Amino acid sequence: MRLNFTSKVWFGPQPVFVIGTYNEDGTANAMTCVWAGQVGEREIVLSLAKDHITTKNIRARGEFTISIATEEMVKQVDYVGISSLEYVKDKMDHVNFTEEHAQFVDAPVFKEFPVTMECKLFDYNEKTEIAIAGIVNMPIEKSVLAANGKPDPAKYKPLVYDSVNQNYMSMGGKVARAFSVGKELR
Repeated sequence: MRLNFTSKVWFGPQPVFVIGTYNEDGTANAMTCVWAGQVGEREIVLSLAKDHITTKNIRARGEFTISIATEEMVKQVDYVGISSLEYVKDKMDHVNFTEEHAQFVDAPVFKEFPVTMECKLFDYNEKTEIAIAGIVNMPIEKSVLAANGKPDPAKYKPLVYDSVNQNYMSMGGKVARAFSVGKELR
């Protein structure tokens, strides 16, 4: 038996990202974002409220970074999501991120996250508060690469968000090989 719920978007666990921007004064800022997803191979879509300082920074500079949050950094990730520079002026001091300037965009890379995407804003719709950006570079720590030279989630342990129950979760292991397991039904 099924139960009906009001119109909710309950896709299940979603990736947790940390967006890095520079403020007007050149200092680094970080904000957690869970309302985001991949569009094609080189684009990302984000839901960003227009009143967030991070959104204003992105719109002003047109560039930002997105780090994939990790299990190890869950406290810091949650903190930058629940704290705003508008109210907590020393927000970044609480998380002690090691910041360096991104190679291809005008935004900070936080060294504590082994996988980062350097992004350029394509479009921001004020009505829907949706941003679309292109990924121009992905600096990735060698320590989280698999033997095939690609990022290995088992090594960097990405954090996922359960929006239904409002929990951070770890990502489960491999279930099957994509574009392959279904061939067994042919």
